[in-house]
Amino acid sequence: HSKSIGNSYYNSEFIKPGGNDRLVEDRIFDRNRTGWNTNMGVEYFISSKTSMTTSMFMNDNSNQNIATNHLFSTAFNQNTIETQRKEIETETDNTFELNWNLTHNFNDSDHTLTIDFQWEKSNDIENGQVFIEEITPSPTKLLGEKLLTDESFKQQLFQIDYVNPFSENGQIEAGYRGVLKDRTIVYEVSDEQTSGEFVLNAN
Repeated sequence: HSKSIGNSYYNSEFIKPGGNDRLVEDRIFDRNRTGWNTNMGVEYFISSKTSMTTSMFMNDNSNQNIATNHLFSTAFNQNTIETQRKEIETETDNTFELNWNLTHNFNDSDHTLTIDFQWEKSNDIENGQVFIEEITPSPTKLLGEKLLTDESFKQQLFQIDYVNPFSENGQIEAGYRGVLKDRTIVYEVSDEQTSGEFVLNAN
């Protein structure tokens, strides 16, 4: 578990012939992260020349980021407009990976057959919500929005390698490698209505 808090402050002045405008931005960040991961494996000797190895990796993480942005905008000879924009983002991601290997040594030389298989699956979901309100001069709740990013990934790998050194100066090598990948990304934006409901933006 980790937690971090930070802030930034900007004071900008825009020079114009009729009078200068000013923009002050005060941002506060609050980040929280929790997660775990594990890696384990086992090797089994089928015979003195053949071994099989299996390993597994898993992780699971969750994050929450809150960013609060105060804006003070002052045009020349005008009242200051203060607005607050608050962004809340949560993210969860997890991964599962399985690896399998079979190695066979035909003799004491480098005459070997190796087979590898890997299967991996991961998912990353981000949910965000934006709240906007005018504080001065006219306290008003403005319309916000919701954001969703859902990314999933799957991969399968199969590889086989054969090496046969038939002499001191030559050897036979043969192999195959195949990879299947599938990545899906869903991105949605929902706009807040005056009724308070959120409607999916089809654009």
